[in-house]
Amino acid sequence: METEIEKVNSFCDLILGKIQEKIENVFESKEWKNSETYKFDIETPVKKINNLIDKHKTKTDEFDKQKQDAKKKLLKHFAAEFIKEIKPKEKQKTIKDKESKLSRLKDEIEKLNQEIAEIDRKLSNELKGAERINEYLKLYFGKGNIIIDITSDKKYCLRRNGVRATNLSEGEKTAIAFAYFITRLDDRHTELENTVIYLDDPISSLDSNHLYNTFSVIKRKLDKCKQLFISTRN
Repeated sequence: METEIEKVNSFCDLILGKIQEKIENVFESKEWKNSETYKFDIETPVKKINNLIDKHKTKTDEFDKQKQDAKKKLLKHFAAEFIKEIKPKEKQKTIKDKESKLSRLKDEIEKLNQEIAEIDRKLSNELKGAERINEYLKLYFGKGNIIIDITSDKKYCLRRNGVRATNLSEGEKTAIAFAYFITRLDDRHTELENTVIYLDDPISSLDSNHLYNTFSVIKRKLDKCKQLFISTRN
């Protein structure tokens, strides 16, 4: 712009000089030489300056928007760097593998819980069965000197006065077998009204007291059965 202004001013000085020469020599003819022609362009730099002003004004007016856009680009940049650093695909695969393992473990836990429930149920049934057998044995032997106990491997064990019972008499064996038989009838929820029962010498080798106890149990527990057969040498 300054360059073009200098051109204009130089041209104006030239014109003023020519005018002054004409004033000094009014009647003398003067010619304009082509070498003295000046070319200048004021409009183009003015347009450039105005365009620059307009751009500056637009940028100033949109500064907040540009700032927000810059923030978004910066966030995306850091997000991209973070994703590149943590390797999400590998993490997703790890998560998927762990979820699959967790699902398998849940299935195993559910299976184990079912097994525990089944064991508890069996243990409960065995314990209840032992308790019922002990009730009948107490009817035979009075103070419960012979009882059924549950071992750690869920089996029955005979104990006499807290010690593992050995050398059982024939009468004790008969009483224990009969108590177990009566308990099994309860376990099976037998409908006595539709059941025929046969007892093969349930009083074998029993003394008179135990014989009376056996008769009492038979009458109390089996009096409702459809038919009752008893074989005995007594």
